[in-house]
Amino acid sequence: MRLNFINFIVSIFLLSFLFSDDYSQMHSTIIFSLLFIFSILFLIKSNNEIRTVLLIAFNLRLLAAITSYYGIFYLEGAGKGGDAFYFMQEADNLLNIGFSELISNFSDYSSNFYSIIIAILFLIFGKADAIPISLNIVLGVLIVYRVYQTTKLLYDIQTARIASIVTATIPWLIILCATILREAIITYFIITSVYFFIKY
Repeated sequence: MRLNFINFIVSIFLLSFLFSDDYSQMHSTIIFSLLFIFSILFLIKSNNEIRTVLLIAFNLRLLAAITSYYGIFYLEGAGKGGDAFYFMQEADNLLNIGFSELISNFSDYSSNFYSIIIAILFLIFGKADAIPISLNIVLGVLIVYRVYQTTKLLYDIQTARIASIVTATIPWLIILCATILREAIITYFIITSVYFFIKY
């Protein structure tokens, strides 16, 4: 219990540094991220054995996002001309044409679909680079939870814990969940599909 509380405090501390140079971005980021942190905690309220792993996964992804934003290391595809820049530009274009046009222009083409999700989040929370990054961070944590659930169905709790720890600390998954790339949402839907396929 004490470790969970410490992890939660570290999460809030890291969130306070995320995009702190722009108050409007920081404000919308903190609201968005806290909303998802609390929903994750309520989602797993009865599941104490995985909560610590999920909070550690959240902190690792958040730390990677902060270091990438402040230029401590460069993430491929995250800069100008990369995929992340394209997704943000497309979301901005969709946002400018209005919500009704946004829905009528809906396509299942994956790049456009991800840009539509970003545009909808911008409509709800305001335009900030941190919003899609926050979504990917949360999806990264939910990937860890789904891996835990899937492994628990196939094997036992001990194996599920090990699988969740490995998933929480895989560097490439941390990096993909700390940028504005669609891999986090695709991975989440794949692992969720596998989970429901095994369960039913």
